[in-house]
Amino acid sequence: MTTLQALQRSIAPLATLSIIVLGPGLGALQAETAPAAGMPVQMVQPVRPAPGFSPVKCANPSVTLTATKERMGIVRLRGTVTNDGLSALDVPLQVMYVMNVSYPPKTYNQVGISEQLCTRSLDGLAIGHVVTVDCSYQIPDFAEWIPDRPAHLPTRPPAQPTDAKRLFTLAVVRTDMAPFTPVQDCNPADTQASVELSYRTPAPAKPD
Repeated sequence: MTTLQALQRSIAPLATLSIIVLGPGLGALQAETAPAAGMPVQMVQPVRPAPGFSPVKCANPSVTLTATKERMGIVRLRGTVTNDGLSALDVPLQVMYVMNVSYPPKTYNQVGISEQLCTRSLDGLAIGHVVTVDCSYQIPDFAEWIPDRPAHLPTRPPAQPTDAKRLFTLAVVRTDMAPFTPVQDCNPADTQASVELSYRTPAPAKPD
């Protein structure tokens, strides 16, 4: 399986993994609020970890993405990858941009056009380390941008035959394409981010 194919499969919705970490102070939690006069004092029972429990520190490679639209269908992409977890991520990583195309009413899957744009390799991510990845792309069949829908309009106007959409996704994956372990990624849902841009293609030439 190629890197691009594996990423395309990962773009499907991801389940969120929640890790609860109990700090050392939680073992002696009790109420300290002074009771009203004449009211009985109620103490909260201490919360104690289960036998054999040890706190888990995990890394968390999280991704953000912004896109700037420019003239002639040029798109400036800026993404970041940050390890905002509590441990270092010490496996080789690959950061990549992938672009998909949709020509409504056909969906991205129905059109089937997917292209890997820019990539960057990382040896790993230290705690709190931030990596910025920039990428530029020019839409080949571009005529004009479709304006963003005004807030006061409940729905976008009906699609026109020349309407099109481009979905830009930035993702961080292991270089060997194996899934992250729970210790390597606390929250699998934020290892990728996407931006969708709408535009119009040139009108078909009229027959003579």
